[in-house]
Amino acid sequence: MVTKMKKLLLTIVTTLGLTLLSTAQYEIGSTGPAGGIIFYDKGNDIDGWRYLEAAPNVVGNAPWGCYGTVMNLTNSVIGSGLQNSINIVNTCGPNTAAGVCLNYSLNNFDDWFLPSIDELVVMYNNLNSIQAWNYNAANGQYWSSTESFNIGSYIITVQPGLFDVTDDNKNWTDYIIPCRKAYYTSTNSNETASTSANIPGAISYQAVARNAQGAPLADTNLQVLFTLRTDSLMGAAEYTETHTLTSNSLGLFTTAFGLGSPVSGTFGGINWTAGNKYLNVQIDTGSGFVDMGTQQLLSTPYSLYSAKAGEIKNPGLPVFTDNAAALAGGLEAGDMYRTAAGVLMVVF
Repeated sequence: MVTKMKKLLLTIVTTLGLTLLSTAQYEIGSTGPAGGIIFYDKGNDIDGWRYLEAAPNVVGNAPWGCYGTVMNLTNSVIGSGLQNSINIVNTCGPNTAAGVCLNYSLNNFDDWFLPSIDELVVMYNNLNSIQAWNYNAANGQYWSSTESFNIGSYIITVQPGLFDVTDDNKNWTDYIIPCRKAYYTSTNSNETASTSANIPGAISYQAVARNAQGAPLADTNLQVLFTLRTDSLMGAAEYTETHTLTSNSLGLFTTAFGLGSPVSGTFGGINWTAGNKYLNVQIDTGSGFVDMGTQQLLSTPYSLYSAKAGEIKNPGLPVFTDNAAALAGGLEAGDMYRTAAGVLMVVF
């Protein structure tokens, strides 16, 4: 194994999304629209997807690529695997684990990618919890699309009695489980999710807490402090709240910003129409709060704003027959489009 990269005291990876009153059309472990396995549900269709779907089988093995080079172009958060994969192929070439995924097709769905490390961890966590993890790679090691350092990238190891998150030599040929972003296709391709005044809006938040060595902080008591800032990373604090949580056996914890204990301001008093919004997160595992950084909220605030009209609709996407037509039509890698049948696709 490659020596693990030195990390900060605590690293978290997050997913954010609007919490709505809605009924899931797919359940964890059910067959997805492409014939794969649904392993994650973020609870809404904001940004054009709701579910993560894994290929039903391991699709081979390949090197990660870019041995000896630090890309600094990958992320670990849920939702980042697609862009990671595009960046890997653009930088390291197609003969890589990410390239295998981008070239994979199942039942005419060709929008697959190599999952980020936290997409991969959640895949194992959620499927194993319902005894639906049925992948059997020869060495039990599966690539993520998240780089560790110049000669290593993150993997999970799944063997009898063992689950581990570590990194591996980029030149080694670990195994590959493609995944894709999915949404529920109904007779109306622009589904709506209704809201009502007596249901509080909130922003769902899921994260994996890790120690300095990158290992998940399992079964750990946490204090999470959310601060919403306006206009800039260091802008005025518009609202602050705390949560008392406990991570699970894999270091995963889930909560919702907007449903915690207010410290200053009120969630209902946030003016989503005034300026850009930035969410700062701090975590305390018993030794004081550690600032985990601030990220801009893009779709979520505007979705909350649109909820005033009574519904949230998926944005319209251009329609193309295939990837080549989308590129010819002016789209770029990572852009989304729909086929005439309403299938959501991603340009690569």
